Amino acid sequence: MAESFATLMKQLEALKQRAEAARLGEREAVVAELREKVALFGLSRHDLFGKKTYRKKAKAPGAPRRMRVKYRHPETGVEWSGQGREPHWVRDAPNREALIVQ
Repeated sequence: MAESFATLMKQLEALKQRAEAARLGEREAVVAELREKVALFGLSRHDLFGKKTYRKKAKAPGAPRRMRVKYRHPETGVEWSGQGREPHWVRDAPNREALIVQ
């Protein structure tokens, strides 16, 4: 005799609950065993997961990127990266090399 769909769904839900309870029951033992082995062998997170798992987030393609400063006004501290339109304080400077940031 074929079982009804509703009966099978109830059995499935009960089985999921039993599986979750078993997982939680075994979890503590697994965590304790892993901690013991990590301490015994002196392992780090890089040993376990590799060094490339902790990456910085990639910037969006249209996001502005920070340019290195090339010129700085000695009195005001205003900076210019050398990209884009040249500011008047660089253009009109008698000694442009004096404005270059080392």
